[in-house]
Amino acid sequence: MALKKTVNPPRKTNPKSKMTDVKEPGKLNVWLIRTNDFALEKFRQVVILLSDNKSPMEFKVKDENPIDGDSIDTGNFGKPWSYFFDLADKFREMKGDLGDDEFVVVLSNKANQLNWFSGADYGGKKNIFVHTDDWKLFSKHEDESYPIAYHVAITLIHHLWFKDASEISGDNIHHNPIGCMNDFCRNKGQVNLKMRTADICPSCIKKIRERGIALPVIVQVLSILEKIRKGMLFKELLENFETIPELTVNKNKFFVKDLGIQLNFKNVGAIGRGLYHYFLENEGGSNFEELIDGGENFDNLFECYWKQKNPGGRVYVINAAKKEENRKILINGLKNISSLISRMNSSIEADLGPALAKIFSITGERGGIRKITIDRKYVKFIQ
Repeated sequence: MALKKTVNPPRKTNPKSKMTDVKEPGKLNVWLIRTNDFALEKFRQVVILLSDNKSPMEFKVKDENPIDGDSIDTGNFGKPWSYFFDLADKFREMKGDLGDDEFVVVLSNKANQLNWFSGADYGGKKNIFVHTDDWKLFSKHEDESYPIAYHVAITLIHHLWFKDASEISGDNIHHNPIGCMNDFCRNKGQVNLKMRTADICPSCIKKIRERGIALPVIVQVLSILEKIRKGMLFKELLENFETIPELTVNKNKFFVKDLGIQLNFKNVGAIGRGLYHYFLENEGGSNFEELIDGGENFDNLFECYWKQKNPGGRVYVINAAKKEENRKILINGLKNISSLISRMNSSIEADLGPALAKIFSITGERGGIRKITIDRKYVKFIQ
């Protein structure tokens, strides 16, 4: 469980408090919030890594504004755990309609008094915190979103598993690392081992199931850990090779051939695929004004959209009425072009991880030119 040092349990828990058994679940809402010292861009990266996984846990962000409590200086001792739980409760009050079964996860650069990587109100409310600072000291990866997202996922399991903090001991943890999420990690470098394995050992899975935690929850956590592992490996791929994987466009499919991955654009439809196709064909990029109705590049975008909607067909083999109907569909779909591109980029990041996604995504400053930065010698169109 990746503790920074061996400590006693953080606080006494009410002996009458009982863990809520998790039956085969519906939705488990997990709200992510941040303190003002955790940068917004890093927060967004963590949200992306945790999202796009299927039921039962659904990760939510009410807004991206930070939430903070008292400003008492605790020096080098860090904040008590109650500080982070109070922030979670403050969010619950602000939100107003959160149920007792909904999680609140506080992401903060502020250190905690026990110097743990993460912690939870074990046996109490579904409040969790993850320390977001100093990860470069423990993980060789510059992208700190990986270990942060990893500890959000495993601490959710721990909260459902442990009745109180005293159970984070004994045979519930592995003092000698074996590549399981419950490795104690006395040597900080061992954090990398369990992140690279993305595993929960059979013994721990058995104990988790004995506590009534539903199998879909375990499967989803494993899916998140695997996504993080894959992102780490892709990042290492970029760091160790001078080339990057080739992107092949075959009609309405986009393959990162060397990795055996097809980009999943199911949530953006033909309009989203058409946009991506357009930006691949136009290396110099475009601003949004050039792409909307009346813009100088709208017709070029329409051709790309029609190719994606009718793979294998030609854009000009279309009667006037049908063309006008589809022009209106495209015009309407581009009213939320910024949101559409954001969804596309999130899908790319889910498939490829943050490192590779920066090369394959549509990027650019607000109000300025948007483009895909990949060198076009790594893009191949198959007609």
